[in-house]
Amino acid sequence: MPRRRDVLAGAMALGMSPLLHGPARAGDAWSAFLAAHERSGRVIDDFSGLSHSEGQGFAMRLAVHHGDRAAFERLWGWTLRELARDDGLFAWSWRDGKIADRNNASDGDITIAWALLEAAQRWRREEWRTAGLRTAQAVRELLTVERDGRLLLLPGREGFRGKDGLVVNPSYWVFPALDAFAATEGSPAWRRLADAGTALLAETNGAYGLAPDWLELPANLAWKQRPRASYDAIRVPLWLLWSGRAGPQPERWLAFLENVGRAWIDSRSGALAGYGLGIEQRSVLLLLRRWRGDGDVTLAGLPLVGTETSYYGAIIRLLVAAAWLERFGY
Repeated sequence: MPRRRDVLAGAMALGMSPLLHGPARAGDAWSAFLAAHERSGRVIDDFSGLSHSEGQGFAMRLAVHHGDRAAFERLWGWTLRELARDDGLFAWSWRDGKIADRNNASDGDITIAWALLEAAQRWRREEWRTAGLRTAQAVRELLTVERDGRLLLLPGREGFRGKDGLVVNPSYWVFPALDAFAATEGSPAWRRLADAGTALLAETNGAYGLAPDWLELPANLAWKQRPRASYDAIRVPLWLLWSGRAGPQPERWLAFLENVGRAWIDSRSGALAGYGLGIEQRSVLLLLRRWRGDGDVTLAGLPLVGTETSYYGAIIRLLVAAAWLERFGY
């Protein structure tokens, strides 16, 4: 599974900032996202040209949040038809009419299952509940592993576990989804998994104390991923606040984004991105300020989303708005 944000980071370094045209209202932002990035249920990542399980799951969950059943049915129909695997998980990437990589990505699986369970509750479709529970169970049975008394999450079924250790992605702990699974599927494993994730995040001690995109366990593994707290890791405070959790990571991200104002930091060396905050970071920063209780912060202050906003920038901004409304209200 390649580094999915490297191409975005490269574009930003060359000065290619996302264009932020268009409306600010939540429904209009969602409509603009669909117009720009969805084709007959397929969500297209404009920087890579791929469609991937992450994008499908995020968009499905947003469709439920916006009460857009037609969009949900298109998104789920395409996902089921094009990405579903026999084991209840989903191939992570698709290009040019076929699967590009059959390995799964656990954040995609988790958000797809979460969206299905939320959709089943909202629109009373038992088949969606059944499908969501099947994928949640597959995540629990196939993508979790015991290490030192903790239940940890594999980023994918293949390629992240060896005899000497594991590689994990902290942003794949989608805490509000894990809570939904605990309430619906009922296994105590979900609480153990969530607790292990929060403990892992609290123990991170790199530059600014931010959890990196990828984390080696133990830390001396010779793996290829660069230890940046970057475009994946920006989702860590989003998931924590959406689920009502806190811990040190939101405070650390708030300090970093406010005081340093760069898109990423190397967790080992402290090297910084050569460019400032994009729509992703600015959206999460506003959510963090709302969590802190800043009186001048409102939902209307989120960056605009229009038909020329990048896929990832738009999806994070829309997820921030959903978290804001579902956790804090207006």
